[in-house]
Amino acid sequence: MKKKMLIMGSIAILFIVAGIVGIYLSNKEETIYEPSNRMTILRKEAEVYETYQVSDFVTITNGILLEDPIVDTSTLGKKNIAIVYEDEKGKKQQEMMTIEVKDHKKPLIWISDTYTIEQGTTIDFSDDILCGDNYDKNPNCYVEGTFDTSKIGEYALTFHAEDQSGNVEVFPFTLRVVENIETTTKDPIFLSDFIDQYKTNDTKIGMDVSKWQGTIDFKKAKENGIEFVMIRLGTQNGIGKDSSIDPYFKQNIEKAKNEDLPVGIYYYSYAKTKEDAKEQAEWVMEQLKDYNFTLPIAFDWECWHLFNQMDLSFYDLNEVANTFLNTITDAGYEGLLYGSKNYMEKIWTYQDYPLWLAHYTDQTTYQGEKRLWQVTNRGRVPGISGNVDLNVMYE
Repeated sequence: MKKKMLIMGSIAILFIVAGIVGIYLSNKEETIYEPSNRMTILRKEAEVYETYQVSDFVTITNGILLEDPIVDTSTLGKKNIAIVYEDEKGKKQQEMMTIEVKDHKKPLIWISDTYTIEQGTTIDFSDDILCGDNYDKNPNCYVEGTFDTSKIGEYALTFHAEDQSGNVEVFPFTLRVVENIETTTKDPIFLSDFIDQYKTNDTKIGMDVSKWQGTIDFKKAKENGIEFVMIRLGTQNGIGKDSSIDPYFKQNIEKAKNEDLPVGIYYYSYAKTKEDAKEQAEWVMEQLKDYNFTLPIAFDWECWHLFNQMDLSFYDLNEVANTFLNTITDAGYEGLLYGSKNYMEKIWTYQDYPLWLAHYTDQTTYQGEKRLWQVTNRGRVPGISGNVDLNVMYE
């Protein structure tokens, strides 16, 4: 009986000790640190994913900051940072300071003032309209107002989006239901005219090709002014699916190289995780191991119509692209990120890789640096039947 009581007493003591330790650890995590009067506080808040160093938060009043590391801002909430400095007597000191990482960016709603559909079209705005956030994987997105797609007319609606930090975006728009959506056909842009407009001492003129161009006469294309080519290696066959080689890749790269055309590669991805992206980069490099080429490998992610289903924040998506590009650059290749102007400005904002800009206009207004500019998808090049994308490369 005494032995049983002793065991029960020991268990009770263990629970008490565990409780005390738990309270200690809990309090330790929640401790708020205020630096001493040897420092001047510059700020106590940081924006999520932005880059800060310790010196952005404090200056030493009488002394010298000895260490100035990057502060982790990858998650929201309070964070304790160490401030290591030399005081006025030349002695090394360390103090702690508590900052708070917050998210002040509103969600993004990808819709214009007017959204037009044909009569009878079934629409689910939560799926059909891109609505995302820099931090929140699943912001609350919904449309307010009534409409009837079976009846021709105009309907005043409002798109609402709110993230977990309480940032709200409200966007009024008009839904137009019409009998038929009119399509316009633009004139082709001939290579000779394109060269006249964009060829300089600092640029080269090129094209990007895939199976959609069929069999290409690269000799004729080069003779008429094509100076480089970006070739599609392949594509992922949908979310979570395997990759497949473009059926014209082999003949395209061999014929282009036979004409001594500088060649680059692009891969079309549906990746939704960093693991997907790494696996795809490794697949790409395996397919390319027997080829030599001088231009970059581009990561092409354009499945925006599926973004709402992917459980991703915009930062997550940037990390997917960076993982692909990091993997190939670590192996010695040059990486390139493909995307259109608006996506580059609003979504592809957390990476530092060279850009392949798609902006179909005579003069781009994109302010950032770019390696390539895809100017049009209406190019006409001798040696190709039908349209092809024309590009400018900056030396």
